[in-house]
Amino acid sequence: APVVTDVSGVEDFIKNGINGFIVPQNDVKLLSRQLQWIIENFSKLEDLKKQARKTYENYFAMDIFGKNLEAALLESKKKYEYKCLSQD
Repeated sequence: APVVTDVSGVEDFIKNGINGFIVPQNDVKLLSRQLQWIIENFSKLEDLKKQARKTYENYFAMDIFGKNLEAALLESKKKYEYKCLSQD
């Protein structure tokens, strides 16, 4: 089960208790409690594990991630070129 902090941007894809768990950055006590809960309840997490797998496949599988990264880089390049041209 994914456990993420609320800082990295990954929390945009994780719905707490649905496809993973979100803990505040630097909250070591909550992180510890969450990990202990996962260990103690692992057999009850079938639905969460399935949802986490779907999230991975929809957003982070290599082919999809590569396409999204390429699109983001091309968009950044266009913005940079536009900015350079408008300064001339």
